[in-house]
Amino acid sequence: MNERKIKALKYFKPPFHYDAMGQTIYCQSKNGDNMCLQVRGWGNLIGGGAENLPHKEAAAIQDEFGEWVVEALNQLTPKEKE
Repeated sequence: MNERKIKALKYFKPPFHYDAMGQTIYCQSKNGDNMCLQVRGWGNLIGGGAENLPHKEAAAIQDEFGEWVVEALNQLTPKEKE
């Protein structure tokens, strides 16, 4: 792991989890849950000049992507020793 990742993990700690209501990814901090990422791209998914997907399908894709990011972060991030 490079030095930049190690420094970031001082502030963005696992476990990460996804909130579908706000399309937000949370990590842990000394005060509990901390928002660290927000899933974007809604306009691209539903836009007439872009993918033009129905809202229900676009929401499912956006949530699937958020869950995938969380799974990847949790797998790649070393757990703190208890």
